Amino acid sequence: MNEYFLLFGVIIALSLVQSFMGVGILLFGTPTLLLLGYTYVDTLALILPSSVFISALQTYYGFEHIKNKQNVLIYTLPFLIVGLTLIILFEVSLDLKKIVGIMLILVGLIRLSNVIKNFLSAFILKHKKIYCMIMGAVHGVSNMGGGMLVLLMNSEYKTHKEFRTNVAFVYLLFGVVQLSILLFISPSSMVVMSFFLSLVAGVIYQISMKFFKKYVDVDEKACQQFITFFIFLYGIISFL
Repeated sequence: MNEYFLLFGVIIALSLVQSFMGVGILLFGTPTLLLLGYTYVDTLALILPSSVFISALQTYYGFEHIKNKQNVLIYTLPFLIVGLTLIILFEVSLDLKKIVGIMLILVGLIRLSNVIKNFLSAFILKHKKIYCMIMGAVHGVSNMGGGMLVLLMNSEYKTHKEFRTNVAFVYLLFGVVQLSILLFISPSSMVVMSFFLSLVAGVIYQISMKFFKKYVDVDEKACQQFITFFIFLYGIISFL
């Protein structure tokens, strides 16, 4: 029973973070559950339905802003499938916490360093297909492809609404594919609790979005600094 309360508490907290800052469920949910002792497969099974539900809501409300995602479909998803399949098959011989920790530290460095951002932005312009392949593999093995996705979307969209909606849509594609793989390779990992958690996440996200939009004036720069701090903190703790 205590385990269930803990899971609900984590999902509620991260749904609030996601509604306020735009990220949370995957970025912080993955290392949180790994640090609590869950396996990578069980972690995905518990948080992916919540991520998919919230991404579906975000996509629905901004559907008119979704653009062609041919590169994601052709180049990213196959490498995500291969990466996740290999991780599921060989998880017992890998230290997933350290892998996720390394990826979080790299994401933090990307967010913090203009030099790295500029290098990757230039790489995207010249080698977008290769970038999409790498992003898919990274997300498959660590669930941490979001940092790379943000850079890719920044290179394609200028308005905040277009950016947020297209990030959500790609996350939705990622989540649906990941859940499909789990159902095919490890169906026992998908439990009823996963879908109860997703309903809670959706309700909390909807309520808090309306509250924050109406009553809270968000300092975007401060939010991004706060996220970067916790990315580094989670990364260091996971790696150690």
